[in-house]
Amino acid sequence: MGQRNPEKEEKKGEEKAGRVSFRFPGDERIRRRKDFIRVYSEGRRHVCPEFVAFYLKTDNDLTRLGMSVGRKAGGAVTRNRIKRRIREVFRLNKHLLKPGYDIVIIVREGSGARGGAGLEGALTGFFSSAGLRKAQ
Repeated sequence: MGQRNPEKEEKKGEEKAGRVSFRFPGDERIRRRKDFIRVYSEGRRHVCPEFVAFYLKTDNDLTRLGMSVGRKAGGAVTRNRIKRRIREVFRLNKHLLKPGYDIVIIVREGSGARGGAGLEGALTGFFSSAGLRKAQ
């Protein structure tokens, strides 16, 4: 076959390093109960009409997201839609956030009826007002 070109492979690696990844892998999610409890007890709280957010500075180099959407927010379809929207806003904005934070979003009752634009605006506003955005 063809021979490998180390210079070309090095450039390929540099391109990947400079590129922003919009994926949302499992290591960027908070899943364990003890992690949720730690963020609730040690973290700071931000309250708005759509949700309550807790955030905590960690030693990790990743910013992780956890969410809780109770039954009062709506049926299963509504709750899953809300979670998809929150994940999408986080996924598209995570490159603008400071690394090393755990964020937990608790959705309030009736947030699903307000639509995605209100929730998206509230989340991006939270990122800014909590000081989680990188200085630009």
